[in-house]
Amino acid sequence: MPSWIKPQLTKLVDQPPDGSEWLHELKFDGYRMHARLARGAVRLLTRTALDWTHKYPAIAAAVASLPARQAYLDGELCGVRPDGTTSFSLQPLPPIAAKIAQDLRFMRTLLRRRLAASGRS
Repeated sequence: MPSWIKPQLTKLVDQPPDGSEWLHELKFDGYRMHARLARGAVRLLTRTALDWTHKYPAIAAAVASLPARQAYLDGELCGVRPDGTTSFSLQPLPPIAAKIAQDLRFMRTLLRRRLAASGRS
């Protein structure tokens, strides 16, 4: 597995492309973050390959607990306002990191169920 994968970045356009073959996703206002899992070792990497694992140990622990030997996850580390919107100006503080870790544990449960349902548990 590569130690770091350069992320594809967004590009500003006047309008979204047409056609059923296009997928769209919401843009969250936060830090682009990669979580690299290799045989139990986790690294949380920024889009420029800075290692931020030490800043978010709860997230690293949640990634380490995923039922996989290796994985490379691409996501957004966000500060979340009480109304559920994200804000870049909100630093992802430990309570937010704990919430992200909780969400990862939920994802782990879903992944285990899906693997079990497909006979690959």
